[in-house]
Amino acid sequence: MSNNTDIQESLTVVVGDDLAETGDEAIVMALSLLASGVAGAVHVVHAHDPASPRDRDVPGYAASWSEDRLARALTENVLRRVRFCSLLSGIPYDARRVHVHTGRGSAPDVLLRSCAELEAGLLVVGSARRQGVRRLLRGSVAQRLARTAPCSVLIASPNASPARTRALAAARRSRPWPSATA
Repeated sequence: MSNNTDIQESLTVVVGDDLAETGDEAIVMALSLLASGVAGAVHVVHAHDPASPRDRDVPGYAASWSEDRLARALTENVLRRVRFCSLLSGIPYDARRVHVHTGRGSAPDVLLRSCAELEAGLLVVGSARRQGVRRLLRGSVAQRLARTAPCSVLIASPNASPARTRALAAARRSRPWPSATA
């Protein structure tokens, strides 16, 4: 059996971020794995689509932005959220071991590709709690990833810590988030 140092050096965690409460929960879960020594690195990945209204919801967005500029702004936005989740949850942020990436495409495709490229040992995603016809028609990204990921998948549930979920949601609504470079 490997000691904890071997585990820490070898386990790479990929986190799916959707710029919503589900992403916040996944980020907090991954940061706690990093802080506890279970993970050696955390890669927060956001799949983007330039046509998505959610992806245009970044500070200073202008319709004239190039796709590269939008990707850089999204990366900065996700990094701010990671630092903010760290601050709000009381889990230390380690810039040397937390990395942010964006990729163009559907969330499952971008996350699966990232897991393979980064040789992830664990994928952490949130669950949107979609119900009824929407779930039937669109399915669950978390379920699809659990079936197809090349590594183990941890689904972070907002039900696990309702108070933290409410606090993260309230804090997200009170933008602006702290600067990622602060």
